[in-house]
Amino acid sequence: MNILQAVKAVREVAARKIEVDVPRGMTFFSGTDIWLYDIREDDVTCEICRNIADQASLMGGFNGNSLRALFPHYIISGLNVIEARAHMPRDDNCRCRLTRYVGDPVDRVPAQKHLVPEKMEPEKKVGQLPTGTRKKQEKVT
Repeated sequence: MNILQAVKAVREVAARKIEVDVPRGMTFFSGTDIWLYDIREDDVTCEICRNIADQASLMGGFNGNSLRALFPHYIISGLNVIEARAHMPRDDNCRCRLTRYVGDPVDRVPAQKHLVPEKMEPEKKVGQLPTGTRKKQEKVT
């Protein structure tokens, strides 16, 4: 595949991920874009979505510059809404979304906590990820 074909393929994939007309200058993935994780909490909500909701609640949402890494299968479905598709490619049943936070950044943590149910059943949660406490390798001489 030559370079021109590769660029064309990447543009086609990117176009499929945006389902709305985006005004010039509007951003989704900058460090100043703040996105709240809106979990669709009920008895079929999965552990993956519950853990993401917990993380978002602690952080007050996600910066736009981290969304592509956290949600690689996202779809922009509105100017202020991104379908998270958090458990793709395993399945396509994720109903959670990211909603753009517009307001004072000081208020974003309480705003995120509003979207996350206060009581989640602990037995449905998955253990937390390691905190990065790896042993340093000693240099052998």
